Amino acid sequence: MRPGEDGSRGAADRSPLLSITDLVISVPGPDSKQTPLVDRISLTVFSGERVGIIGESGSGKSLTALAALGLAPPPAQITGGTITIDGIDMLAAPERELNRVRGGIVALVPQEPATALNPVYSVGFQLSEVIRLHRDVSRQDARSIALGLLARTGLRPPASIARAYAHQLSGGQLQRVMIALALSGRPQLLIADEPTTALDAVTTRGILHLLDELSKTDALALLLISHDLDLVASHVDRVIIMYAGEIVEEAPTERIFNEPRHPYTAALLRISREIRSPEARKRTLSAIEGTIPAPGSWETGCRFAPRCSRARPACFAQHPELVAHGGGRAVRCLFPLAGAPS
Repeated sequence: MRPGEDGSRGAADRSPLLSITDLVISVPGPDSKQTPLVDRISLTVFSGERVGIIGESGSGKSLTALAALGLAPPPAQITGGTITIDGIDMLAAPERELNRVRGGIVALVPQEPATALNPVYSVGFQLSEVIRLHRDVSRQDARSIALGLLARTGLRPPASIARAYAHQLSGGQLQRVMIALALSGRPQLLIADEPTTALDAVTTRGILHLLDELSKTDALALLLISHDLDLVASHVDRVIIMYAGEIVEEAPTERIFNEPRHPYTAALLRISREIRSPEARKRTLSAIEGTIPAPGSWETGCRFAPRCSRARPACFAQHPELVAHGGGRAVRCLFPLAGAPS
């Protein structure tokens, strides 16, 4: 559901905080031609909105998020499309403007917090430096703000955490430190890239609850990236499903979970729920046969067709477009599951 459609978040006529249109991210191939990794992705995030991007590893979801901040890792490069954040053209803005956007308007919580922190400096020192970069405050005030952010993210006692180094903290503590770092510039949008990877179930719930609270108390927009649909079910307003570098389905969260229209979405839901069922350890779990195709090996037709139990001859011959179905839903399938208009 777009913000404003139910009167709860934003206004329908407002410009999106993040807007990505027809984004193409490519790498040079062996024949010097560009091989797309992300293929004509379009998405928006409005102020205060919570959006989830879901897909298997290799679908392009993390690369899309990094590219939005101008941080696509080489040799990947943007070869098409547009990206704007708060009206700023991220593909044309000077580096000084980009640095203001990163951390000040949009902040990133990465997958691997241990590698994002400098191991030779304490948590408190690094947090204070980031605060001073984005706020005009003294060192003493920066330290006070840092302690407040550590406490707010559930790290106690904050003074002890501030004196610690990355190797002295658990995975859950490190992830909370990264959230505190992300909040230091008072951003409007938080991009959380697999923020619960390698965390236990209790810690995962705590991190997601924290992101929920920040969204509510700070009107903070959230772009939550994950491979697990059920994990983000109650934490986002809208879900985007990615597969093989493109969006295959998009809809308000409730509609995605109650009425999936793309076979890939339905398969992800089935597997995720099976894993969490009480009987999971007593029987063999189903899976989606095959693997996600590598960039450069995408077939002419539907990219999911080789793994789809419902595939028909037309699916292998014609590449489907992403078609709007009303109510904020769009599906990339020639033969969507029952309930969607044909």
